[in-house]
Amino acid sequence: MWNRQQVKEQAKLIMKRNYWKMFVVTLLTGILTGGKTTIIERAQDFASNNLYW
Repeated sequence: MWNRQQVKEQAKLIMKRNYWKMFVVTLLTGILTGGKTTIIERAQDFASNNLYW
């Protein structure tokens, strides 16, 4: 069984190795999904629409 420190170190290594791949995937996802609307804006719109029901 791994302890927290081992998991954290492994995650750091993986993120250092794949930083640019993760960046490109995130950028493309943002572009393809519109990128202008944030999760917070969507949640606020949802909440305000439900108040009228």
